[in-house]
Amino acid sequence: MRKYLIAACLTLSLNAQANDDINYNYFELGYDYLDLNNGRTTDGYYLDASFELSDQFYLGGYLNHLESRNIDSKRYGALFGFHQGISNNTDFYTNLRLGQLDLRLDDSFTYGLEIGTRTAFTETFELITSAGYTQVEKANDGFFEASVEGLFKLDESKAFTLGLKSIDGDFGAQAGFRFSF
Repeated sequence: MRKYLIAACLTLSLNAQANDDINYNYFELGYDYLDLNNGRTTDGYYLDASFELSDQFYLGGYLNHLESRNIDSKRYGALFGFHQGISNNTDFYTNLRLGQLDLRLDDSFTYGLEIGTRTAFTETFELITSAGYTQVEKANDGFFEASVEGLFKLDESKAFTLGLKSIDGDFGAQAGFRFSF
């Protein structure tokens, strides 16, 4: 079923143009919180960056560091992305991620795929959705992620972000500041 949904989204996007209000050149810094299923919580910071290579392709990087009494987790890596307009105000995007997961006792290579949409409802508000899967090499397992994020634009280059996410059923939230160029 997922294959058919992805194929339908790609087919719809063939003749559409990317939305000019959606910018893939940015640097973002923020606070990250995760409530784990076992009753523990952890928090920390995250960094995201993206640079558009052409009208449809971009490169990016990410770093996420969560720490608490018993947890010390760092996720970092690079991504290669593709975006295409599917309507006047919505882009479909997909990211191929390659990275590293550093835990207190073990480190592992990761790779994954993420798909989503970015919709510019107004000049000052954008909604970003995503769903994806990340494979952790040493664990012979991976995790599913889903998120929804609001981008509240102060002007063309500055914005606040607020988001909710789920990582294999663990609930999380993020708040950040994005500088677009």
